[in-house]
Amino acid sequence: MALLAVTSDSKYVMQPILERMISLGENYIKVEDTSGITKVVDVFSDWVAFSADIKYVNWRRNDNPILEQITGYFDQLMDRVIKQDSLEGMFQGLRFYKVVVGISLDKLNLHIFSSAVGRVKELGFQGMIKNQGPVISEAFNVYSYSLEKLVDSESGFIDHFLSLIMENIQTLTEYGYAYTARGGLRDNLTAQRDVASPYKVLASQIFKAANKAVTVRNSAEKRKWRNITLRLVEELGQSLRHLGDKFENPNHFLILTFGELIESIGVLLVQLSSDQRWADSQHQILGEVQRYLNLPTWFIPSDNRKVKKDQSFESLMEAVVSIGVTAVVSNLEETAEGAISILSRTALKMLDREKTDGGLYIEPWIMELACYVGILAHKKGKVSLVNLLKGKIVEFEEKYRQTYFSDMPEGVDPYRVSPPVDKLRRDIINLTDERGRWEYNRFPGLDGPRERLFSLCTIQDISEFIHVVWQ
Repeated sequence: MALLAVTSDSKYVMQPILERMISLGENYIKVEDTSGITKVVDVFSDWVAFSADIKYVNWRRNDNPILEQITGYFDQLMDRVIKQDSLEGMFQGLRFYKVVVGISLDKLNLHIFSSAVGRVKELGFQGMIKNQGPVISEAFNVYSYSLEKLVDSESGFIDHFLSLIMENIQTLTEYGYAYTARGGLRDNLTAQRDVASPYKVLASQIFKAANKAVTVRNSAEKRKWRNITLRLVEELGQSLRHLGDKFENPNHFLILTFGELIESIGVLLVQLSSDQRWADSQHQILGEVQRYLNLPTWFIPSDNRKVKKDQSFESLMEAVVSIGVTAVVSNLEETAEGAISILSRTALKMLDREKTDGGLYIEPWIMELACYVGILAHKKGKVSLVNLLKGKIVEFEEKYRQTYFSDMPEGVDPYRVSPPVDKLRRDIINLTDERGRWEYNRFPGLDGPRERLFSLCTIQDISEFIHVVWQ
């Protein structure tokens, strides 16, 4: 192999060898010989690993004709695999493309990388059509690997590679959503884990890059990692914004993970905005804070379709309140004001939607989250924020009364039914009792918006807020 590779006509020498290997692979596929298929893929993987280090005279640095030839022939084999509906062939093919992705990133070969991630998308799509869980899982696994390797390589050429990865992930995610909606794929935790895995990896890489930006000593390195962090943040935000616009479904199983990612990255950005070590990037950070604060709204239907209060929807609303509460702590009043407005607007819009079971409970719950921001704002003496929320509460309670209680039978007291007309006020009053119990019964690992609020305020703070708003 080594001798063949260094001859001037090595591409032509390789051609019959590759053609025989393709023929052998096709035979294994026809008889469903999984061991044989695996051996063929292993041979191709060894070939691309070897060819990656071949040096050429008078070629551009990133060009590698032998590598392109090998991957081109393997693409032909995958065409046969897809035609034959070979599950094992598709799964093993993804193993091969994972090797190619790693090599092309090491060599910064954008052409081969682009082809490989595109083939991964195609195989993942075939897995969805045929409802083959292992193929779907492996396709998203390759994308997760590519994101990890891209950032860990510390390459300065991150932009084009990152965009290619995310475009393909985004398209495959849309396929998954469509096939789930049609009943072609199971809507379960395994599917959620597989499809969401690259997005979770990207979020973890954001935290890793942000940490490096403050721990490396060299000022140029610090600047590089700040730029990488914000580039990753931008790419994730753009992808989620696109998917939100496409889905317009806050109750899909994927949204639970997306809401959690929006929350964690949004809170991180607010914290970075007040960190002096990121002062040079503050304008860009604040722009991303606003983007992430508004991301949950893109998943909510623009029409009046039903919206359920499930974990997925809750994760979106909790992302908004977590960013808002952190903004109050960090003295970002404009962001806190935005959180109050988004939650209030969402609650009011819910009153116009087609009703679902438990509809009387979902709107006050959203306004309760807005009150978390208000309680902390009152504690910190931010009068304008409290007054803004107070006006939103008056507007909400009036519309809530009109929507659910305007046609009650004569003689029925709306304050004695369940839920009562003043449910929001009673829920906030109940927070004082819950805050007292939380003081003595804290559970490690519970760090939702309510637990965060309780860690930042006292029973007295909540009571004073109630007095100011409902006096």
